[in-house]
Amino acid sequence: MDLLERADDLEVLEQALADAERSSGSVVLIGGEAGIGKPRLVQSFSENHAGDARILWGGCDDLSTPRTLGPFRDIAGQVDGHLKDAVVDGTRSEVFDAVLDVVVDANIPTAVVIEDVHWADGATLDVLKFLGRRIERAPVTLMLTFRDEEVPDNHPLMLMFGDLPASAVHRVHPAPLSKSAVEELASGYGGSVEDLYASTRGNPFLVTEALLAPGGDVPANVRDAVRTRASRLSPTARAVADLIAVVPGQPEMWLIEEFPEFDSDSLDECHRRGLVVFDGAHAWYRHELVRGAMEETLEPTRRRALNAYVADALSNKSVKVSRIAAGVPHGGELEFTDQVTLARALEDRRSVR
Repeated sequence: MDLLERADDLEVLEQALADAERSSGSVVLIGGEAGIGKPRLVQSFSENHAGDARILWGGCDDLSTPRTLGPFRDIAGQVDGHLKDAVVDGTRSEVFDAVLDVVVDANIPTAVVIEDVHWADGATLDVLKFLGRRIERAPVTLMLTFRDEEVPDNHPLMLMFGDLPASAVHRVHPAPLSKSAVEELASGYGGSVEDLYASTRGNPFLVTEALLAPGGDVPANVRDAVRTRASRLSPTARAVADLIAVVPGQPEMWLIEEFPEFDSDSLDECHRRGLVVFDGAHAWYRHELVRGAMEETLEPTRRRALNAYVADALSNKSVKVSRIAAGVPHGGELEFTDQVTLARALEDRRSVR
């Protein structure tokens, strides 16, 4: 996919590298939701500087058993020296010194890219803090990518950010693509560009996958990504995510809070995983395409039970049952717009009685 609407973001990276050439290093924090294009942004920067800068890459992984110093193990395979020995069986001090030696020992400026630092282990965060607090006097720019929705204020990563010298920190937050950019990407697309933009909200990954999917189906890669993200939810958070998935639009908070499987932390967890956003009155999926993918992962019996709960809850509130249909917020209520969805939901309610 073409790199659209990222000139300002690239300029921040370019300036950071130019400063590193003068031994005035910095840390660039690149945050954004999943699929917003953080790796593509850094990759484009790297391609622009092939031959005139040294780019070292490392990554963090969401593993059940953390890979201690994982990104620096990756970097050790890209450089000569004693970093490999240090990260395998060196002392804490030896690791610090080896990392610092590697990143400053070059005849050309160096960019160190660490991806997905929201998954970093404690030892990696310590090394990043150590390096970051010394970077202003080094020919290095340290680029850290992370999913900001997975980093609440009390996350260890946020505490590490707070320990960095403010004068050495730059922030990049790639924005969703505009409607005009989506239209440019969708040149020759057979479907509705309006619907494409509405269901993806300009998320580059979702836009790209939707353009490749036939007939408006939920793309397989999106379904797989959503299934993986949902698998990391606790049972109560997964239950709430399932419930919101069967109610297009913006279901009211009372409908969610009265759900028997709800607990007070479940919505926060869904938000941290980048699935759901909410305010004091409603909760909804960040992207309609993701909601559709989540709904498709439900077993038929589970979907029927959830629809039955919604129908009964609305009926008990003396609200028109049609509000469980695919609707849109209108005057504080969901306006019925889809006869097929309503019929399916009513059939689901009858089938579990």
